[in-house]
This record gives sequence, C-alpha cells and structure tokens, in this order.
Amino acid sequence: MRKIVPQQCRVSRNRKLDRAGLYYSLMVGGFRTPRRIYPGQFVHVRTANGNDPFLRRAFSVADFSEKTGNLEIIYKVVGRGTACLTQKTKDDTLDLIGP
Repeated sequence: MRKIVPQQCRVSRNRKLDRAGLYYSLMVGGFRTPRRIYPGQFVHVRTANGNDPFLRRAFSVADFSEKTGNLEIIYKVVGRGTACLTQKTKDDTLDLIGP
C-alpha cells in the first residue's frame, strides 16, 4: 500500500472563465506523481491555509503535463471552499493530494 503524501504546489494562474465570475481555471505547477494522470481523475485540494473550511475539496483534473508538472482544474464557485480558492493568486501555495 502506498503512503498518501500531500504536495505543496505553486499557483501559476487562477482566472475567471465567465463574466459572472462563477467559473475559474486554476493551474498549479510542480505536481509530481509516479503514474500518469488523465482528465477526469480527481485531486483533493485544501482551499484555505487555516482550518476554515476544514475539509479538502475534490476537483476533477482538466489537464496535466508530465513534462512540466502543470495541472489544471476548472471549478465553479458554489460555497465557502471554492470562494476561498478564487482568492489564490500567482505564486500562492496550495496543498494537493492526487492520484
């Protein structure tokens, strides 16, 4: 059984995809994994640095580059966790667990 290890990844981009500000594209760099990641698999993201919100949020992978370690997720703002995620800017750090 493999040990689950959270990774600290840097935000490369976090941009709105629509005028209403409901949909965002988040790109992080430096994600390492021993196996290939495909769109549709999930990563678990700690959306805030503190304990509020306490639980991680699961997001589907939109794109992943094995060469650069860039991982993209597209998300919709629906609650406190995703609202916290919209505040992340370039070079902020995110804690991820992935496949």
